[in-house]
Amino acid sequence: MKISLLLQTLFLCQLQFQVVEGARVRRRSRKSKKAVQLAKDANDAKDANDAKDILEPNDIPLEETNVAMMNSDEAREARHAAATKEDAWNGVGNEAGTCVWRIEQFKVVKWPESKYGQFHEGDCYIVLQAEEDKDSHKLSRNVFFWLGGKAKVAERGTAAYKTVELSDYFQGEPTQHREVMGAESVQFRGLFDEIDYLEGGVATGFNPLAPVQHRKTLFIVRKLQNGEVCKSPAAHEFKANNAEYCVMELHMATTSLNHGDCFVLDEGLHISHWCGQESSPFAKYAAASVAQSVSRGKHNAKTHKVDKTSDFVELLGGSANDIQAPIKSLDALPQPVLGAGVLYELSNDADESADMSKLNLVEKGRGDLTKSMLNSDKVILVDTDSEIFLWIGKGASETERRGAWRTATTYLDVNNKSPDTAVHLFKEGQPISNEQWNKIFKK
Repeated sequence: MKISLLLQTLFLCQLQFQVVEGARVRRRSRKSKKAVQLAKDANDAKDANDAKDILEPNDIPLEETNVAMMNSDEAREARHAAATKEDAWNGVGNEAGTCVWRIEQFKVVKWPESKYGQFHEGDCYIVLQAEEDKDSHKLSRNVFFWLGGKAKVAERGTAAYKTVELSDYFQGEPTQHREVMGAESVQFRGLFDEIDYLEGGVATGFNPLAPVQHRKTLFIVRKLQNGEVCKSPAAHEFKANNAEYCVMELHMATTSLNHGDCFVLDEGLHISHWCGQESSPFAKYAAASVAQSVSRGKHNAKTHKVDKTSDFVELLGGSANDIQAPIKSLDALPQPVLGAGVLYELSNDADESADMSKLNLVEKGRGDLTKSMLNSDKVILVDTDSEIFLWIGKGASETERRGAWRTATTYLDVNNKSPDTAVHLFKEGQPISNEQWNKIFKK
């Protein structure tokens, strides 16, 4: 029975798992009608009956299908051969810069540079970033696949598969990242001056009169007390009036506010700043300076001081009753968008023959993480609250390697975290340019 590689990939992207008894991974079954729907989405009627057969996990164990071998050497060699035949990849990534493609009818189509940073909510995109090391002059690459909030399953599957293919085009050297609309990672956002969401997509068309939605970001501007440091790897320190301030991204919610600090809301072309009732004049000056600094990096952006608490709360979409009283220390702040991290090891209990349903996550560290915690014989998962990092050690078993992505998905599900959380995958021995990861493991 011949199954299209695309449908196999879609099946792999649709598999869901749940962790029980700590972090034990088990498969959830999917009904055959889902297979028929996937076949329709893929517009591949000739494979519909074959897809119905393979997408029946109750009947066929995953380990007995070639889907389980998607990350094997044989599969990588096949994808590399296929990648060399993909016209979109020819000549890309050989010099520093960024390239963007959109998935259109299951094909990879170059996205105009004039539209970099603009994403349709109904589409999926692939982004390749190549960086040159200042000392060695060697190139390192990152491949991101971005999923629109209204993109269809088939398009999501194509983007995921083509991302792996592009990585294999470079012999697996690039780092892979999954990005979802509205939950993009700090690293991905840094690739563009601005991220804008456009209505529609390839299938539904685009209304040029529809308003552009800019990605919103909320920052706290707080004076650092003696001995305090910003606790988020995504934060930075800002100096004003001979004082140090912590500028740190918080979750977009009124519960992130308090009446002792100042806050800056970046809405793209509108940068607003508001200060709590008991904030100092120096903090207010610092917040205005931060707002100006944010606006300078955006074309036609304007800053606006918000005096009324009700007006700022309306921008966030919450209630003034959610605002906290002044807090005494950074430790009392709400969880930042990127926290210090919790580190887990992915293990198959040293049983090389164990299938992926026997994988376990074991917590090995929480906060104050160090490089010595990165076990070369394991796959590591680091949870920073808003982003998930996977690190594959050189000595990790094939089962652990194959189970990395799906374990991350399971982890999000079981811990009631957003399925849209950004996921990064690193490999030991390869350059890691993610600034947040490097800050977490600077020791």
